[in-house]
Amino acid sequence: MYALYARQSRDKKDSISIESQFEFCMREVPEGIEVRKYEDKGYSGKNIERPAFQRLLEDIEKGLIEKVIVYRLDRMSRSLLDFAKIIEFFKKHNTEFISTTEKFDTSTPIGKAMLSIVMVFAELERETIQQRIIDNYYERGKKGMFLGGNVPFGFKLSPTYIEDKKTNMLVPTDKINYVIDLFNKYANTNTSLKSLALELNEKNIKTRFNNYWDSAKISRLLKNPVYVKADVEIYNYFKNMGCIIHNDISDFIGENGLYVYGNNGSASTKFQNLEGYHVVLAPHNGVIDSATWLKCQYRLRKNKQIKNSGKSKYSWLSGLVKCKKCGYAMNVNKAKLSKKNNTEAIYLRCSGRANKNICDCPSIRVDEIEELIKNDIFAYINNLSNILKVDVIEKSDQINDLKMGISKRENEIENLIDSLAQANGVSIKYINKRIAKLDEEIKELNEELRKVSQNNNLDKEKIVQFKELLPLWDKIELEDKKEFAQALIETIYVQKIDGRINYEIDFKY
Repeated sequence: MYALYARQSRDKKDSISIESQFEFCMREVPEGIEVRKYEDKGYSGKNIERPAFQRLLEDIEKGLIEKVIVYRLDRMSRSLLDFAKIIEFFKKHNTEFISTTEKFDTSTPIGKAMLSIVMVFAELERETIQQRIIDNYYERGKKGMFLGGNVPFGFKLSPTYIEDKKTNMLVPTDKINYVIDLFNKYANTNTSLKSLALELNEKNIKTRFNNYWDSAKISRLLKNPVYVKADVEIYNYFKNMGCIIHNDISDFIGENGLYVYGNNGSASTKFQNLEGYHVVLAPHNGVIDSATWLKCQYRLRKNKQIKNSGKSKYSWLSGLVKCKKCGYAMNVNKAKLSKKNNTEAIYLRCSGRANKNICDCPSIRVDEIEELIKNDIFAYINNLSNILKVDVIEKSDQINDLKMGISKRENEIENLIDSLAQANGVSIKYINKRIAKLDEEIKELNEELRKVSQNNNLDKEKIVQFKELLPLWDKIELEDKKEFAQALIETIYVQKIDGRINYEIDFKY
């Protein structure tokens, strides 16, 4: 079915009527082809929010429309960016497009060339808009406007105006007292980040996203300069950090908080390396004096959070074990059994219990769980080669079949492209359709090949290496055991109930 689309924003002497537009469109319709007409009268072409046009897009999505015909390009859209998006939509649903006046026909080579030109200009317009948004973002930031993102704990947003432009500013809530307490304790006592997190969790004080606190979240809060009363010391601190400061030093009078913005990758890395970031005085008042805030920064530098990389000198299970009850990591800890006899034991302790008080899973002796896991690994490895021998062969055959299927389709496309030079208009249409179908099939086969190849990453050589290590287990170094376990295991879920250890091993293969 062909679709005829016509639009007229208003009746004027020099404007072409809906009926006349349809007459021109009908000249492009071969005899016997069914047509469906869509008309928007009284609607501008500045956007695509038009009832008839939206119905047309819905019918295209349903696969009802083979070709769309309009009297002129601007009848469909006056926006180059919108027009490019529409054409991309048509292409996705194998719908061709004709403009009768400009002779724009996407089923012909010249039409495709014109389409490429339109897409180039549309991309240029996209990049221009994107740059304009970025420039506007930084300009708003320089004026102290709130730039969006997560509202810091202890604040809420309140509408305000800066230079007659509407924005938001931060206003303290009743939870700001917890923030002040955190800064004072961390700056003036030996309280750890972990202890501060536990204290808030015990009081059932949640983060802005209703989560429990941990050391990392406390650390990010203490680094945030929205809380500081920015004075000359703060100015010099950020200047030495390599920041771009948008206020004169004379404006830093110890009253306002600070906004820091730039190309931070994520919230977890924000405030770590501020070189090249922008700093501006915020319209709200700070709540932490500069001396206290700076004390916290210097202490945080000495107490950098070390990400758990699975490194431990006590257990080869380190970094692999999670609590089966709450889902948090089980960390390796050393504990004294007897001061008198100077005896020690190594335990796995649930971080959900240790750091957040949200779990009651008992600690588990490392030697006990290691023995259980070792026995399961041995049994699994011994059975693995028999299970996977046939599977590896089958997957190899499957990979070959997929590669052969891709090659056949690529060859067919090459032959079809060669035949285009001798083809007429009707033939070109069907050849292009066939090429598009083959291209889609190649994409599907490549995706299947990728999945099969990923699942085929345990070869015979790897199995042999695993099996050779088993008799030497008690003699090999801890690091070698750890490397072996991490190569074989995704996660181990452990829980102790009534003195009995329950566990599940999620193997990678």
